[in-house]
Amino acid sequence: MKTYFDYMSEMSSDDIYEGLLCYGMFSDKIPPCFTSKNFYEYCVSKKGNFENREYKYVIYNSIRNINIPRQLGIPSPMAYDNLCRCISNNWGNLLKYFESCTNNESYKTSRIHIRKIKNDGRIFEMSYDNWVDDGDVEPSICKGAKYIVRADISNCFPSIYSHSIPWALVGKKKAKQDKTDKNLWTNEIDKYVRFVKDNETHGLLIGPHVSNIVSEIILTKIDSKLRMKWDYIRNIDDYTAYVKSEIEASQFLMELQRELSEYDLNLNHKKTKVTKLPKPFTTQWVRKISMLSLNRGDDKIDYRMLKNYLDNIIDIVNEEDDNAAVLKYALKVLNSAKLTDNALMLKQRIFFSLGLIYPYLIPLFETYIFDSCNTGFIEISEYANLVYDEYSNSGVYEPIIYTVYWAIKYKFKLHNINISYLIGSKDTVLLTLGYYYYKKNNMKTEKSELKKYAKELLKEKEDFECNWLFVYEVLSENDGLCDGWQELKKNGIKFVEF
Repeated sequence: MKTYFDYMSEMSSDDIYEGLLCYGMFSDKIPPCFTSKNFYEYCVSKKGNFENREYKYVIYNSIRNINIPRQLGIPSPMAYDNLCRCISNNWGNLLKYFESCTNNESYKTSRIHIRKIKNDGRIFEMSYDNWVDDGDVEPSICKGAKYIVRADISNCFPSIYSHSIPWALVGKKKAKQDKTDKNLWTNEIDKYVRFVKDNETHGLLIGPHVSNIVSEIILTKIDSKLRMKWDYIRNIDDYTAYVKSEIEASQFLMELQRELSEYDLNLNHKKTKVTKLPKPFTTQWVRKISMLSLNRGDDKIDYRMLKNYLDNIIDIVNEEDDNAAVLKYALKVLNSAKLTDNALMLKQRIFFSLGLIYPYLIPLFETYIFDSCNTGFIEISEYANLVYDEYSNSGVYEPIIYTVYWAIKYKFKLHNINISYLIGSKDTVLLTLGYYYYKKNNMKTEKSELKKYAKELLKEKEDFECNWLFVYEVLSENDGLCDGWQELKKNGIKFVEF
C-alpha cells in the first residue's frame, strides 16, 4: 500500500496548481456549470499578476443530510490564484514537511487527503471509500482493544487560526519570533490564507480544495504526536481510536484535546462517544442496506423487487432519524443495478417524491435519476416546476438554484420564476443562474433588471466582492469593472459554462 507521502510525492508543483485552481475552486455541491477551467488557462498563460491584498468571498448555503444548511465559500478568483500559486511555489517545502510528519507511520492515519485522482485533473475528492487504495486497517489496530472512541473537531475549518499554520510548520516559538518576516514562506502561506477570507485570521473557506491542504498541515502535525502512543485513524477531522480501557479512552481524549489546543482547536463534545467492543466496523444502516438483496444474476430487477427494496430503505431512513445520507447511499447502489423499464420509472417517481422532502437529494438527480433513468424533457420540466413552487417561499435557495440550472441545461421554462424574488433572495449563485436563464430565453426586461442590480452592487467594493460572481458574469468590460476584472472580461474569461 502507498504511504501518505507516496501519494504526496506523485504530484508536481504544476499538478498542485492545476488541481487546486482548475478543478478545486468551486465546491462539488454547486451546480457543475460553474467552472474555473477558463480562468486557470488564463492564469497559466499570463503567469498571474493579481493584486496581493485581502478579498471578500461569496457565501453559498448547501443543505446537509440532516436538512440543516452548511455555509460554503466561493473565493475571489484573484485571491484564490494567489493562494494556489503560493502553495504550488512552496510545494517542495511542504513535501518535506509532510514527509517528516508521516515518515514513522506503520499505517496511513489520515484517510482522506489530496492525491492524484485516476483519469482526472482533480487532486481531492470527498470520499470515505479510500480503503480500497489505502487498506482496511481497523481490523488490525483494534487487536487487543476493548473500547472504541469516536470524536471530531468542533467546526474544524471555520475554527482554524491562520497564524497556527506557521506554528505547525516551524514550531510556535520560532513562528512567533519570525511573524513579522514577510519573506518567510511559512508566513506567506499564512498571509494568502487570510487574503482569501478578507484578511480574517480565523477560518478556512469550506468548499475550495486548497482548504484541505491547509488543514492537513496542522492535522498531520497533531497526528505525528498522537500516533506515537495511540492507534487511530482520521477522516479529515473525524477520529476513530481503539483503546484497552475506559481510562485509556479518557486519556486519548485528553491528549487529543491538548494537542488540538496548541492550535486553538477544540473537540466537539456532543459528537464524542466511547463504546465498548465488540462493535461492527461498518455503520449499522450501511450494513442493513448491504443485506437487502438486489442480485438476480443476469436478470434485471423488476418493479416488485425494487418496490420492496425502496420500502426497506425508507424504513431505515425512519430508524436513522431522517438521515438523508441513507437515501444517497441507496441511490448510488441502484445506479449500478440493472432495472427493467417499469422499475426505472418507479425509481424516478419515488425519488422525485423524496426530493421534495429531503432537498439534500436534489443536487444528485442529474446523475442518479435523469441520466440513469433516461428521464424525458417533459418529466424534468414538470418536476423542476414542482420543486420551484415547493421551495420558493421557504428561504432555502439550493433547490431553486438547481431548478434554474436544469431549466437552462434542458431548455424548458419555469412557470413562476420571478425577477423580484431573485433579487430579493440576494443569493449570488441564484442571481447568476437567473441571469443566464433570462438570457437563454431572450427575456430582455428581466435581463435589464438584473444588469441594473449588478451595477448597483458594483458601486460599493464590499457589495461587489461579496457578489463578484453575479456582477462579473452580468456586466461587460465597459460597465465599470476594474482592478483586474476588466482585463479578465477583455480576455473572454467566464466562470459559467453550459
